[in-house]
Amino acid sequence: MDNTYIADIHSHILPGVDDGAKDPETSARLLSKAYEEGTRILFFTPHYQRGRNKYKPQDLDALYNAIARVIGSRWPDMKLYLGNEVYYEPGIKEDLKAGLIHTMAGTRYVLVEFSRSTSVKNVFRAVREVTADGHKMIVAHVERYPALVEDRESMEKLKDMGVLFQMNAEALRKKGFFAGKELKRNEGLISQGLISFMGADSHSVDLRPPEIAFAADRIRKLNPEMADRIIFGNARDLVNGKIL
Repeated sequence: MDNTYIADIHSHILPGVDDGAKDPETSARLLSKAYEEGTRILFFTPHYQRGRNKYKPQDLDALYNAIARVIGSRWPDMKLYLGNEVYYEPGIKEDLKAGLIHTMAGTRYVLVEFSRSTSVKNVFRAVREVTADGHKMIVAHVERYPALVEDRESMEKLKDMGVLFQMNAEALRKKGFFAGKELKRNEGLISQGLISFMGADSHSVDLRPPEIAFAADRIRKLNPEMADRIIFGNARDLVNGKIL
């Protein structure tokens, strides 16, 4: 039945810790919407920026545990996990060693974002730093980095190095910012098997709500052979400790 389920590995639904959900009530509305969409694996990935966070790692643990207990009693088939969306800058390696960053569900995988203007050279630099001690990188909302997504050879090289790519659901919406040539480009990334995960990147009811089912339907048409892996299977294997 996995092909009826959705995994969302990128959200800002944990309340009051970043620019996402501001309070528990908003979190509850977003989680309810996610469940209605068919999401059964969902990651809380609050922003992490070196020296600029208003929370401590244990604060996230406490919030996560409280919400997970409530959701577990309401929807026992919806599994919640904790991570961080880490903004890359030199020194991240030290923060990982110090335990300041939540990896994805406690695995070796780290969700990393970059400046929209990042160069391919900078991405390779980040991969070398983050993976030096055995961590694995997932690049967050890869569609936002023109220099990277327009360089398929480099994406293939990164993939061969064990780097995985996450795409936001909105990147497959036929209206808005990614309509037109950007949509075709994003669809090409799916068709060519370069995307491993989807995420709604939800912040609020109005800003990227957890609407991802439409993107799952599109993926099934674009890449039927890999669709189940992208939509759910890869995330399931990740939380079970498998190296993808």
